Amino acid sequence: MRIICRRRDLYRALRLLSRFIPTRSTLPILQHVLIETPGSGRLRLSATNLEIGVACQIEAVVEQEGSAVVPALPLVAFLRGLSGEERATLCTGNAPPFEDRARTFLLVDDLVAFPCMDAAGFPRVRGPAEAAITVRCPARLLI
Repeated sequence: MRIICRRRDLYRALRLLSRFIPTRSTLPILQHVLIETPGSGRLRLSATNLEIGVACQIEAVVEQEGSAVVPALPLVAFLRGLSGEERATLCTGNAPPFEDRARTFLLVDDLVAFPCMDAAGFPRVRGPAEAAITVRCPARLLI
């Protein structure tokens, strides 16, 4: 995955999602956010605490499609510290295997690498089709 987006949009989306991420959990993946490219020009970010699932989309230049599950709070803290930059570049890469396991990381602006978890293992909150609803509202109403 390789994308370029506005740093401010990415930071705002992650800050919104961080409200739904538990600070302590018995499932480490719940402290992560799913970043994926569902289509051209869009970046989708999702988080869940297994009771509520929240997703938001921002505009992005998608150079290579893909997905990654990264630790949310360290990523938010990193983006908050570099507020002077206009654009953020996110790309995934593979580190050399360790103990016969492949390791993937998310590289942000060629400055810091965050370890990724397998996107297939990210939990999706789903209920009965009759009870599932979608609510759309501006993000500023949730803050």
